[in-house]
Amino acid sequence: MSVTKRMLDAIVNHRVQLQRYSKREASVVLDLLGREDAGLISMLRARLPRVGEGRTAQLLSDVRAMRRESFGRVRSKLGNDMVALARVEGAAMDRLVTTALRISSVFNPVRDAQLRSAVSEHVFGGGGRGAGRTLEGWIATIAEVDKARLFGAIDLGVRKRESIDDQIRRIAGTRAAGYSDGVLAVSRRQAETLVRTAVVHAANAAQGEWAKANADVVAEMEQVEVLDDRTCDECEELNGRMVAVGETDDVLPVHLNCRGTWVPVINLDALADKLPDQVDEREERAA
Repeated sequence: MSVTKRMLDAIVNHRVQLQRYSKREASVVLDLLGREDAGLISMLRARLPRVGEGRTAQLLSDVRAMRRESFGRVRSKLGNDMVALARVEGAAMDRLVTTALRISSVFNPVRDAQLRSAVSEHVFGGGGRGAGRTLEGWIATIAEVDKARLFGAIDLGVRKRESIDDQIRRIAGTRAAGYSDGVLAVSRRQAETLVRTAVVHAANAAQGEWAKANADVVAEMEQVEVLDDRTCDECEELNGRMVAVGETDDVLPVHLNCRGTWVPVINLDALADKLPDQVDEREERAA
């Protein structure tokens, strides 16, 4: 089996494990958002009976402030978790590549500041073509749309003079549907999609920074996509594309729910130049 094939297999197998992590992370964030939603519903049950048509301004202002804090906690939790994940993925790249090459590590580590910057500042979900946002930008977008939906639902219920139970059902959903049919459920679904994509973003950002730190031996980065019935035409076309080291920023994920990854193409001649030094150092220590 060639070095490239071993490296590809190792990275793809690692991404399967990463998918399991993304499910756990999505569950953690959704639990957090679920608690925030429960607090909002409690507040609305207490406040809506005292709100009449034309007197919703204060309630909406309080809802806005409450949701701003809620999504702020989501932003903090997800942002910190993705930086931590990037640290793990940076170290994983070193392990995966050295295992595939069957050598001891001669690679440079990635500085923490680089990883933090890559996760927080690089855009994703648009491949750098204008549709992407930073992680914080995506959360802000979900929060803004969430606010608009909530304002619309509250205003409609008040104007129609619906019962409190009917208004709450529109916002929270119904037990029969597992609360998947309410206004808040849309934001939870969007948050889940964001978390899964953010995990891929953090891993890809770490891969790109690892390649930059080791540009002396990494020739290029190959874009590898999962090819199945869920793969979009754009990703299928981009599969196998070669990208220069340093030009991977803001490229992957191509879109939300994208599963693409990077595989480094190692310059074996350049790597061989580093290996004798490693052997000499081992011999000196042994002596």
